[in-house]
Amino acid sequence: METQDCKVRILSLNLFLRPPFVKTNHSDYKDYRTKYFCEHIMQHFDVICLQEVFGAFNNRKQRIISEAYKKGFLHHAKSPSPSFFWGIPVIDGGLVILSRFKILDSKFIPFSHGTMPDALSYKGALYSKLLVHGEVIHLVTTHTQASYLCGNSSIYRSIRAHQLSTIQKFIKELGNNQMVLLVGDLNVEQECHGLFEEARDILKEKYNYSPATYGRVLNGKPLETVLTCPDSTTSQSALDYILSFNSSSKFEFDLDLTRVEPFYVRDRPFTQISDHAGVVTTLKLKT
Repeated sequence: METQDCKVRILSLNLFLRPPFVKTNHSDYKDYRTKYFCEHIMQHFDVICLQEVFGAFNNRKQRIISEAYKKGFLHHAKSPSPSFFWGIPVIDGGLVILSRFKILDSKFIPFSHGTMPDALSYKGALYSKLLVHGEVIHLVTTHTQASYLCGNSSIYRSIRAHQLSTIQKFIKELGNNQMVLLVGDLNVEQECHGLFEEARDILKEKYNYSPATYGRVLNGKPLETVLTCPDSTTSQSALDYILSFNSSSKFEFDLDLTRVEPFYVRDRPFTQISDHAGVVTTLKLKT
């Protein structure tokens, strides 16, 4: 399927596909949700950035890449498995970029360390250089250190700050002549703003505030309880972002087509495609 009117429909989503035997409540319904995502969601976008699609001890990541190829996503990038020499991490970073547009280059930028369960994952940022309607877009997706109810919250914040600083350094090295997008589960609400003062927060521009993407509520009641940790169902956390660098790009954002998208599901044992809502935007060439 080709894009229309030089528009680029972009989705970033923490798909919550952890390795086998890891679950939060009764079940994570990983295989059911993978199938639903491939059959009902991916075809509506042109570029998809996924987090928490771990390839260790299962084939769900490869299934998504294969099904995406059938739907016209002829290009992809993914975070690598950890090297034997890397040390503690035993699973990959769970990052995937699917693109209908040609990927000219890609790179994985590893983080130096994490803590708690995050230490088992080879976390970092995944970069792809896209050729879109004759123009270059630099795309970075990531999933930074999570916070946990146990442990010292200042340690989590410190690790995230270091990880975000690593991304900031990489983005600066890309230059400022072409659009750079940073999307993903940053696991922060205000911490990144000081680091990325030069960035446009596209969701905040749309809503005039940072909208919750995890533990969302309506009229005081949680909107998702099947997949979300019971202690977090009403946390109202703004964790997922679309940040843009370089206002001189030939692309502009269509804020009417920018939103938090929970992907509600009917007639399934799960009510939402993930414990996170996705974040969606559309780019269009300036006229």
